[in-house]
Amino acid sequence: MTIVTHALAGAVIGKNINDPYLTAGIALTSHFLLDTIRHGEYISLKSSIKDVWKPLLDIFIGFSAVFIIFYFFPPTDLQLKNIVIGCIFSILPDSITFFYWKLNFKFLKKIIDFHNWVHRYPRFSPERNWTFKNLKNDILVSLIAIIIIIFS
Repeated sequence: MTIVTHALAGAVIGKNINDPYLTAGIALTSHFLLDTIRHGEYISLKSSIKDVWKPLLDIFIGFSAVFIIFYFFPPTDLQLKNIVIGCIFSILPDSITFFYWKLNFKFLKKIIDFHNWVHRYPRFSPERNWTFKNLKNDILVSLIAIIIIIFS
């Protein structure tokens, strides 16, 4: 899933759960649950550190989407705090993956192995290519999250 999708899911969780610790735990769990759904990856074997703009753009779009929605549909102060917590914890596994992959932090290996295990297809397999067939699941989950945010 893209960071946008994870951030929107985290925002839904944060908006609807009042406990910040529960929000963090559920948002983190949601990341792994969403990664079981077939989706594309924009990072490939050919990617280098120069491609860091892709996840940075994804993060920017994800948080911008969340804040644009909440500009028009303002949350309470407590909800806003939990929305931020939900967004951060919902993208945490991908952040850890980046630090492991690009900065070689070996102590993160067990988390990375679990993160790779929850994906339905192995990393860099054709089933995880950046195609519309794979992207449609991101789009669907993101649209559902937006609808829930607006109407909850």
